[in-house]
Amino acid sequence: MGRPTLAGGRRSVAQVFVGKGRGHRLGDVGLELVRPWWRMDRGIDDLPRSGAVPGYELADATTMPPGSWEHMFNRTFADHWRFAPRGEGEIVGDRTPALCLMAVTSAGRSPAAMAIGEVEDYGEDPRPQPVGLVSSVGTLLAHRRRGLATWLVADLLRRLRGAGARHASLYVDGRSPMRAYDVYRKIGFEVAAEAEVWEATFP
Repeated sequence: MGRPTLAGGRRSVAQVFVGKGRGHRLGDVGLELVRPWWRMDRGIDDLPRSGAVPGYELADATTMPPGSWEHMFNRTFADHWRFAPRGEGEIVGDRTPALCLMAVTSAGRSPAAMAIGEVEDYGEDPRPQPVGLVSSVGTLLAHRRRGLATWLVADLLRRLRGAGARHASLYVDGRSPMRAYDVYRKIGFEVAAEAEVWEATFP
């Protein structure tokens, strides 16, 4: 799978995602292996407890004002690898409102963290269908290391199950400086599929 993206400034980046160990010939055409990309899975029956974090409240897209998701997404992921800003419609436009979660401070209801999910049927995929896909999990820098991501994802898993999901998956950067995969492992996710990201950068 290939895709063009922007890498900041005026540079253009071509990306190719391939299965682990299958990209050895991409170097011959000018691409470089930049990082692993993992799919992590877990069952959806025996879910972890969803405990609120003191000082924060749970909100979703039925209660947050328009524009809050765009603002939150672009601030939260600004320091992530290959970040590209998105508009409100791209983030929550066609999502089920109850599957778009945000943690806000109890004092002032200031956004602190977010997690978005959706239910997808992948047809002949060997996972139990449909799959609850957890995406766009992020916490603002000032609120990290407080358990907000764990809380949001655990709550989102219950909502995905209630929406009909029979399995749960998410994708994570294998070189995440925040070590997001450690958070997901604590919630019961394990690496189920590994890919490689290869890139070529053009001026």
